Amino acid sequence: MTDTGLLLVFQHLHPNKEPPVTYTRGTKCVDVALVCPLLLPGVTRVGYAPFYYSGNYDHRELIVDFDEKFLFEFTPDPTKKLRVPLSMQNVLAVDKYNQLLKQYWIRAKLPEQVRDIKRKMATANPAERTRLIKRFQLLDKVRIDTMKAAAKRCGPAFPNNFL
Repeated sequence: MTDTGLLLVFQHLHPNKEPPVTYTRGTKCVDVALVCPLLLPGVTRVGYAPFYYSGNYDHRELIVDFDEKFLFEFTPDPTKKLRVPLSMQNVLAVDKYNQLLKQYWIRAKLPEQVRDIKRKMATANPAERTRLIKRFQLLDKVRIDTMKAAAKRCGPAFPNNFL
């Protein structure tokens, strides 16, 4: 878990409380919920249901309640760092990432397409603007996909890259 940057929700909301046993034949808590640190402030409640609460299961259910407004109107704090598979400590991996990203973006002609959209937006009518915005959104998806692809080739693959 420490490699992913994810946090245990129950331990965060109840730091002085030991999580309960969650398996009928066990002696430990084996069922947990992990969240991105940026979503943690949106958690309002967390708790374990009693054994066999909603069926004949030998595990306790973990229930996590999120603040709806926080969750669906969430915008990350740009001042907080996100965990990505690359580290500035690994200069070679960062250099490789930058080189790959540049290659991908040149191959996809991203800089030229963005400049073209910017140029056309200045004189576009409302219908053309809508079309250009949709085109820009597609380019943004390509940008994100190339970032993921470059990161995947340069560092360990964490399940939660946030790119």
